[in-house]
Order: sequence, then C-alpha cells, then structure tokens
Amino acid sequence: MDYLNEGVFGSIDGRTRSTSGSTVWRAATHADAPYDIGLPLENCTESSEPDKVNDCLSEMASYLDRHGNHNSALRVLSHQVLRLLAHYKWYIRARAYRMLRQRLPSPRALEYCRQYMELCVIHSLSRDDGAHEEREQALKYVRWTMRYDEDLWMLGPHVVKALMAVAEQVDDRMRNICLETLCEVLVLAPERLWYVNGIRTLVQAALDGPWSISIAISTTLAHIFDRAETRKYIHVGITLGGVISALTEPQGKDQMLAERAKVAAFMMTQLLKSWSGIQYFLSDDRRMIRALVQSLGMVDSNGKIILGMLLELFGLSDEFDTIQFQQQPRFDVELLSPFHLPAFTIPQTAARTRLLPVDYMRTLLLMVFIDEGLVEGLVAVATESDQPDVVDASSTLLKWLSQHPHMPLPERYVAQFQTLTTLVNSALNEDAAQALNAKRVISKIEGIPSL
Repeated sequence: MDYLNEGVFGSIDGRTRSTSGSTVWRAATHADAPYDIGLPLENCTESSEPDKVNDCLSEMASYLDRHGNHNSALRVLSHQVLRLLAHYKWYIRARAYRMLRQRLPSPRALEYCRQYMELCVIHSLSRDDGAHEEREQALKYVRWTMRYDEDLWMLGPHVVKALMAVAEQVDDRMRNICLETLCEVLVLAPERLWYVNGIRTLVQAALDGPWSISIAISTTLAHIFDRAETRKYIHVGITLGGVISALTEPQGKDQMLAERAKVAAFMMTQLLKSWSGIQYFLSDDRRMIRALVQSLGMVDSNGKIILGMLLELFGLSDEFDTIQFQQQPRFDVELLSPFHLPAFTIPQTAARTRLLPVDYMRTLLLMVFIDEGLVEGLVAVATESDQPDVVDASSTLLKWLSQHPHMPLPERYVAQFQTLTTLVNSALNEDAAQALNAKRVISKIEGIPSL
C-alpha cells in the first residue's frame, strides 16, 4: 500500500510524476530558501499549529527588518503567506493580511492570484464579530490597494457586494468604515458602485443614520450630481426614490420614520441648493416635487418636517448657500413662528439692498414649487391641521413668501399669495366645514407683521 503515500501527482522517491506519466526530478524542499531559520515558512500550511505559524511569521518579519525587502524573501512572502489566509484560526489569517499589507511594496506582487485574494477577502468580511480583527485587516488590505493604480484595486464586483452587505447591517461594527469606503469608491470610480447598484445602498444607509454618516453620504452624492462625467450614473426617479418615499409616506407614531424623514429633508435640501440637484428634481415631469407638495395636506404626513425644509430653502435668513456640518441639522416648525424667529433674521435681511446670484436661483426654485401647488398645499395644511404650530408655520410662510425682499417673483406668482382664492372662498362659504378654520388662518396672516 505504498502508493497511498504518493503526492498529488504521484511523487515517488524525490521525483514528481507529470501528467503524461514521465517522472521529473524534484529539487530539494529548502534549496531556494532565502533565509536560514529553524522553522521555515515554507513548511507552514493552513493546518499547521498556530504557535508554529506565529514563530515562522515572527522569524520572517525579523529577517525582513534586518535585510530589507530582499527579492527572494518577498517572493516567499507573496507565495507562502497566501496559504495562511485559509488557516483555521482567525488571528493567523489577520496576521497574514497585516504582513502582506505592511511588507509587500505594492499589490502587483499578488496579481497572479487575484481571484484567490478576492475570495479570501469576501470570506473574511462575511464572518461574525467573533473574528473582528480578521475582518478589520481584510478591509484594511482592500483600502491599501486603493492607494495604487486603479487596475490593482481589490474592488471587483463581488468584493463591492461584500462591502455593501456589511453596510446594510445597522448593528455591524464595521458598517461605518464600509460606508466610508463605498463613498470613496463612488467619488473615485463610480462605475464600480453603479454596476452593482451600490448607490441605492448608500442612500438607504444615509436614511438610517447616524447624522455623521448621512452628512458624508449626502456630500458624496452632491459631488456626483455636480460632475458632468459622473452624472450619467444617476437615474431619475430611481436613485433618490427612497428619499422621496421617506418624506411622503405616512409617519404615524413611529419615531424611527420621523428620523428618516428628517434625514431625507436634509438630503433633499442640500441637493436643491445646486443647479444639478434642481435639474434632477425637475426631470421626470417634476413628479418628485409634486409628490412632496401634495403630501403637505395628507393625514399623518411629515408636514412639520416639510415645512421646516421650506423654511431652510425659502426662509428670511441668508443661510441658503451655507451648510452647517458641525452640528446636527434641525428641521423644526417652531423656527417659523413669528414669536420664535432668530433675532438676526429680519435685520440681516433688511440690511442687504442688492440681489445676489443665489437669490435668482432661489426664486426660480420657488416658482417651480408654486407651479406644483405650493400655495394650495400651504392653505390646505393651515385649514385642516389640528396642530397649532403647523397652522402658525403655514400661515407665516403664506405671508412671507409673497413679501420676501430677496426673491423677486413675477407678478402672477405674487398674486397667488396675495389673493389666496381658495382660503378666502372657504372663509366666505358658511356652509363649508373648514369655514371657521379659514377665518382663523386669515386672522393669523393679518396679525403677522409685514416686512
């Protein structure tokens, strides 16, 4: 039964049998060893004892520290350490990732086994938190390859999908760093993320929070919108469909949905402050803006948050073209109350006597909202809402939007705010169910000081 001891190709007595049946003499195992240590790295396999493997790796590291990046040593490193990525202990795999990343001059040395490396990285990222160090080292290896030419990146479609799978788990410890990596990929090579529908994953992750992640993803998306060569990866009505859904779906009493709506309002506000963002929302027959305006009067809608977003876009302050990254964005209708306005708002607005380019941009955006029924939506929410703060907010906006000194609306748009035909007809019709509410809204509008 001696044949049972033969090697893979039937090696016998130091010879290797080829596939054709002839025998080829095999060189000695350690003849080409670049260094002389007690436990050669060539003898370590995926099933070797962990202590033995650690000793071999330590000896290898010491040799490289003493002699520098010796070519033969690096050859052993790029061939033998790869086997340890399949070791049965996670801390050995983590150390192998670290040694490859720290000792190899570039990922080009591992181009011959690219698919094997991708498979190892995917398996490492799919493990649970019990092997956190291995997962971290695998991700560090992926990010290390991104320092070099794009053809050396360890970011094939399957690796990107593995990163997306981690990013979709809200309670995963690696979620934030995976999202940061995906954002970098979207900026540097958006076609890689677009190919696997990764932009949708980023949008959903932004809605899930936290705010720091939401701000980072919103900034990345704004960068993609602003560049003509990357704008082709954005699909109208699909890419930001989750943002519109978060703002228009019924909120109910679910606090989580309210937080998602606030993030969605922040993302939409930042995009509407750029020409490319306005162009996106004007596409597809303005359906997204129309859905947003129509949701104002819906029961259990995110009316408060939408009104706060309108204040951010069309308010009296000059904060339209600024973004506050230092603090959590706030969308609160209390800011709209005539008695809770920031002290600097009216004096600062009145002090500026000339129009800026951003004022014309904001005026065009307001005209789009008016065309889609903003005036009727504000009247509806003012007369039908049972929340006093919402009524005050909508009433304030109805008067101020028609008198804003830095939004020179055409006459026919100003007339819609000044006449308020729907509101006046409801107040005059005593049989109407909302007649009393309409009269109260008119009284509130008249009590708001004019500019």
